[in-house]
Amino acid sequence: MTDEPTARRSPVVFIVIGGSALLCGLANVIGSQFFPSNAPVEQLQAFGFTFDFVALLVLAVIGVLVARQQLAVRPSSVLSLIGMILTALVLAIVLFAWAMGLKDVASGIRLHYSDETWMSFLLAPIWITGIAFCGFAYRRGGTARNTLFSILGIAFGIAIFALAALSAVLYGLDLTT
Repeated sequence: MTDEPTARRSPVVFIVIGGSALLCGLANVIGSQFFPSNAPVEQLQAFGFTFDFVALLVLAVIGVLVARQQLAVRPSSVLSLIGMILTALVLAIVLFAWAMGLKDVASGIRLHYSDETWMSFLLAPIWITGIAFCGFAYRRGGTARNTLFSILGIAFGIAIFALAALSAVLYGLDLTT
């Protein structure tokens, strides 16, 4: 592996991040419009996720602008591994929270919005940082390992915020409590 700058950043990953954040952000905002008026904690969480989606959109715009410069970069970056680990850990925690909720569904209890989303809400700075690291670490012409870590980290991050948006829609439709 060479340390010479031979690879390029790609705007495509930031377009994917931004597009996903926009779609999930819209779903979150629309779903949260139908939250009960006596649910201030859930409304606060939904507002927090809206802020997260806006942060991801800003990240995506900055990423596209940086990638358009076409400056040569090293083919590999440790940021891809760090970002993937951050998003993987948060996703595992979020999926555990969802699994606990689904266990309740099996016994006849409906899912709870705040139970499904509280870990995503509290850990938002970590998974957003992981997505940012993976987005900036992705390189066209980079190493296969770097590409794999970057794509997995971005996919894990998208799964985290897609689950939050899904929770808002389900709660807005009164399918959860």
